[in-house]
Amino acid sequence: MFRVIISFLLLFCLSINTSCQIRLLESNDVLDEIKRSLSHLYNYQFTEARSSLSLIRDKADGHPSIPFLEALIIYWENYPMTIDNPDTPEFLLRVEEAYNSAGQLLKTDPDDLEGIFFDLFGKAFYVMFWADNGKPGKVLPYLSVMYKQTIAGFTLKESFNEFYFTTGLYNYYITAYPEKHPSYKPIAMLFRKGDKEEGLRQLEYCAENAVFLRVEARFFLSFIYLSYENNVRKASEYASMLYREFPGNSFYTGLYAQILMLDNKFPLAEVLIKNLDKKDNNFSSMQAFVLRGIYLEKYKKDYEAAFSEYQKGLELSQKYGPLTKDYTALSLMGIGRYYKRNANLSAASGYYKMAKNTCSYDYIITDK
Repeated sequence: MFRVIISFLLLFCLSINTSCQIRLLESNDVLDEIKRSLSHLYNYQFTEARSSLSLIRDKADGHPSIPFLEALIIYWENYPMTIDNPDTPEFLLRVEEAYNSAGQLLKTDPDDLEGIFFDLFGKAFYVMFWADNGKPGKVLPYLSVMYKQTIAGFTLKESFNEFYFTTGLYNYYITAYPEKHPSYKPIAMLFRKGDKEEGLRQLEYCAENAVFLRVEARFFLSFIYLSYENNVRKASEYASMLYREFPGNSFYTGLYAQILMLDNKFPLAEVLIKNLDKKDNNFSSMQAFVLRGIYLEKYKKDYEAAFSEYQKGLELSQKYGPLTKDYTALSLMGIGRYYKRNANLSAASGYYKMAKNTCSYDYIITDK
């Protein structure tokens, strides 16, 4: 819920008029190089991403886009990025540099659209890192400052396509989250009313037309259709886009494999799981263990082998804490189903309860 509250607050930080102008991002050669850098980093081609970034720096040194992209590269190179990762201090330094540099632009011109974008999303990046790692106390001071700056209005999207992402997320989640978790309805009532259908349309527009947030919009669409809309076909559509464009990205590969198995396309999912096996890092290994457990249990009916894979996946996923809660919950549910088949209902119930305490996604915790 903390991530959702952050999203609500972020969307009120758009307190500018719409006459502001884009400068750097109207330069086609710089914009093309930014697109190349983003494409490389999302595909885990970090050497190539840094080469493109070097060319951007030659043309736009001192612009907040430089440290913002540097932070993105570090983040994905170390995904999932934990607090104790040796590269975390450098990552946080680059994020802070991005929004501080944006702040300098805003001192010169409070309506500078690029300054507003990188100030907002630099701070959002910083906030999300600490929230994802279960440290809300680290970001509360930022939320207070951001909230004081806010007004109720989403006119920026007409000037800059990236803001279709924030308005889309807001319109969807301010309605969908309280529907799923009724205890949060009093909180939602304090904010501007949303529109789920409009939110989805705005995210879809962003997924086709944005630069910095096109990929993130496609991920959230896949996630929303999977976790909130119970629409596996639409979830698969966007996950497929991510996988086909960025086959080197372990996170997107794992997401697509999960959805394929929910859609009973196990042979194709097996290909993706084998691709994860080829990668030399603990996160990909963890994904492969858990997903292979699902494959062995649901398709091959080899329950003992599946149980072993779930145990190995659980051991690795717990090292990442809340960052891999979905894989932790998938493992716990798989182990619970194993005990249920073996008539150990007490153990099964215990694992189901742990899964529910870890993750609230229905497609995971209702699979008993």
